[in-house]
Amino acid sequence: MRVLVTGGAGFFGSHVVAQLTRRGHEVTVLDDLSSGQKENIAGTNAHFVQASVNDHGAVESALKGVEAVLHMAVRNVRESLTNPVANHLVNDIGTLTILEALRTQEESRPWFVYCSSSEVYGNTSTELLSDVSTVCRPATVYGASKYAGELLTHAYRETYGQPACVIRPFNVYGPQASMAPTGAELVTRFIAQALRGEPFTVFGDGAQRRDLSWVSDAAAGLVRVVESGEQLNGLTANLGSGFAPTVVEVAREVAQVTGVDPDHVAWIEDRPGDVRCLRADISTSVREFDYQAPTTLTTGIERLVTDFRAMIEVGSLPDFPPRNW
Repeated sequence: MRVLVTGGAGFFGSHVVAQLTRRGHEVTVLDDLSSGQKENIAGTNAHFVQASVNDHGAVESALKGVEAVLHMAVRNVRESLTNPVANHLVNDIGTLTILEALRTQEESRPWFVYCSSSEVYGNTSTELLSDVSTVCRPATVYGASKYAGELLTHAYRETYGQPACVIRPFNVYGPQASMAPTGAELVTRFIAQALRGEPFTVFGDGAQRRDLSWVSDAAAGLVRVVESGEQLNGLTANLGSGFAPTVVEVAREVAQVTGVDPDHVAWIEDRPGDVRCLRADISTSVREFDYQAPTTLTTGIERLVTDFRAMIEVGSLPDFPPRNW
């Protein structure tokens, strides 16, 4: 299958690209490298196009001959706090640009998979978040822009017959994660802080819950969706682990693996728009495309600790500021 992956040089996207190419698919990556790195896909045979998702000409050219589009290009939630307009232009308008380019295709329209986010739920519930019944009420511009992308995806499906589905990944972590100050996620930051002997920086009371998914598990789920094609047309599905420790519990798990003091914590003010509980009901994904998330948090942390120790030895593990927004 010929597949276009937008944002495919980023952390999550590059793992998906690697799995797609290993399975014999012909992959084109479109990425502006604002947060991704070309080196992330160096080990694949993917064709690379450096361009923004809002570059109409580049998008139309990249779409030629493809059979599926996995739209993963995104600006993250922390960037949205300080630059909401730029966030909106990529996450919302960029999705519209892709969909409009698909609408005007002279040949048959490729299968479109929109990679959304758990942030669309906001603080609507502290229970399991259902992709069928839980109301979406985003708490940030990022969450709102991702939800707008979902609505646009389903609108183009309803109005123009564009075959499409929406997948909502929860908190993905693992190797090749961003080390940028506003990009470093929870597990990445905590492991780096533990290995440097620094305190765990915890925002607010640390009781926020995060559904943590090992990146290879989540990538395999997205590959299944791409390969399933139009039998999933119209679907909206969560992609998580169903396991949601608190931020403090994650710190304690990292401390256990690394042998540091779990109470060595620097308490920081609440992050604006922070969501209290993200825990996925993954029953739809399990039922519809046999999704599995077998990697435990302990196993994931152990793997990353090995990688991070090697980075420290060569001086490539960066320092992170206390606040990441």
